[in-house]
Amino acid sequence: MLKAVGQFFYGDNFNELAFVVARGINGFKLDNRTLDGVDFKTTIQSVRWLANFTPKESGVYTFTINPHCFAHILIDGENAKDQEIQLEAGKSYPFVVAYFGNPMTEQEELLQLDVHYTFNQQETKEIEVETFSIPEIISFESLPMGTDSRTEENKQPMLDTDDDGICDEWEVNGYYVKNNIAVFPWPKKGSKEEEELIKQGFKKFVSNPNESHTAGDPYSDLEKASGAFDRTIHKAARDPLVAAYPSITVGMEELILSNNKNISSTEGKTVSRSTSSSVSDSNTEGIDVNAGFSLFPDFQHPLPAIIPIPLRIPLILPILQGKIGSIN
Repeated sequence: MLKAVGQFFYGDNFNELAFVVARGINGFKLDNRTLDGVDFKTTIQSVRWLANFTPKESGVYTFTINPHCFAHILIDGENAKDQEIQLEAGKSYPFVVAYFGNPMTEQEELLQLDVHYTFNQQETKEIEVETFSIPEIISFESLPMGTDSRTEENKQPMLDTDDDGICDEWEVNGYYVKNNIAVFPWPKKGSKEEEELIKQGFKKFVSNPNESHTAGDPYSDLEKASGAFDRTIHKAARDPLVAAYPSITVGMEELILSNNKNISSTEGKTVSRSTSSSVSDSNTEGIDVNAGFSLFPDFQHPLPAIIPIPLRIPLILPILQGKIGSIN
């Protein structure tokens, strides 16, 4: 999975936002299943991706893209398509991939951009998804000249005050998620489109246009809505208004039952034994010996508190006989 924010537009100059994603597949492509069941009102004509690129090695990198025409690659605000550029290992660079300005483009081309690179003029390789991550601030101010989304049809630029990748209008009026990845605007209230979405079980999300992390957790509103977060997070946190919390499952691998035995001995030859177990069944009959000598308050003789019935008479008679003899 490629961690990057992609914005797709109906207009050919980044105008009229169609949908947004927070992940793709290698090369800045979209999985074909992402748009299953989506009915576009017209074709997608421009796209821009933003990520942070962190090289594993220091050296000279050259990036290429297919299709070549009308496509751009910018690293740290500088044109990097087909250009040799020196990068340092471990340092994060803003990485932008954009396609625009071609009103005759085929939609499939925009959905399947393919970026490759060479390192120190060696063989060409596919980009490595683990070297890309979603930046904290989603800003496209570094796009080249001629990419301003303000056109004759769209005098105002697309506002995204909190720079989370979701425009202000959507955050206020609502949006929904298709196929667990693509974020689309919620249709007008009372429209047939809204009725159909509700019937299909889609949920309307809203979030704070002035705060990229509406719930105050580590994930942006876009990351949560599109599911681009740790899989241990509970699915309820896909709502930008719900703070992320872990989903914990506890399982028992092994259960061991064992007996505990304690034996103690004290002066006076009194020995006690006890056995504990998780399951016990006992039937004990006995007599409290001390209670039988209440007539002789100055007599004491240590005996166990409970004496089995067969031992009562042999033990008690000698004691009584001795006591009675001393009285006489």
